[in-house]
Amino acid sequence: LDFRYNSLVVNLLTRTGQKEDLQFADRSKVAILRGKKSLFQKLRSAFVKEDQFAHRFIVLTDKNLYSFAFIQEPETNRTIIEVYFKVPISQIKGVSMSTYADNYMAIHFTPQAGVIDVLHACRRKTELVGLLSITYQKLTGAALPVTFGNKVTINVSRKREKLVDIMWIRDTNVAPDTELFKTVGKIVRIHAAPGIPPHQVTPPPKVTETDKSRVVRVFLEALYDFQGRDVDELSFKVGDKMTMVEDLSQGWYKAKLNGKSGYVAADYVKKLAGGVGERKKKQPVARREKKQPQQQRFG
Repeated sequence: LDFRYNSLVVNLLTRTGQKEDLQFADRSKVAILRGKKSLFQKLRSAFVKEDQFAHRFIVLTDKNLYSFAFIQEPETNRTIIEVYFKVPISQIKGVSMSTYADNYMAIHFTPQAGVIDVLHACRRKTELVGLLSITYQKLTGAALPVTFGNKVTINVSRKREKLVDIMWIRDTNVAPDTELFKTVGKIVRIHAAPGIPPHQVTPPPKVTETDKSRVVRVFLEALYDFQGRDVDELSFKVGDKMTMVEDLSQGWYKAKLNGKSGYVAADYVKKLAGGVGERKKKQPVARREKKQPQQQRFG
């Protein structure tokens, strides 16, 4: 997600008087872990449906890791940011991930952070952990502890020790990059696809020579008017031409219009023919004319 043009996020990242450099931003799904329920909680669950997940945004800067959501104030109907945690990078204790093809990761914090460990699902998990490791190394001079395993225990209570076991289970019936989440008492089971064995990973394609004199651009033309329903969706009018930044899966493009980047539904636009632009015009080079030798006359 590109939050550089979102005024609410920009204000959040400049509250300390010094703007933080945005490294990563994406939607995330947070598992609400309650541990073993008391008798009162069991009785309450029989009448009140409890949510298993909370949908938020996870943002990494050069100084902090954020988890927040956009909400509307009931009185003013104004959109504001509700921050669930803001933790300095140096107060992150480590990250635990499974060896399977799922989106979940457990983020552990030091006691100084004042935040309980969380179980986040993010579709760009690998990219986030990679950037977090680089930033952690720069700030602390040490490597971020990243653990790969299929069982981890986290504390889900600030007041007292309330441990929850998280277990990843290999399940060939689950599609890659998806998971099946089950809670049984104080044990969380995440059924995930096994992933691709190392010997089946195809080598990256060889880079072919390209014509560097051509500018490659793909454009999208709006077929209908569209008003963005979320902060990361572009609004446009019929006939608007946008530069396509990325062709995403599941019927979405990432595009740029009037200096703003955002997501565009594929059903609302069409690709324009001739995505490759014209050749770059070469700067004319001034040439000196050769002087013709003068003929000498004898007389």
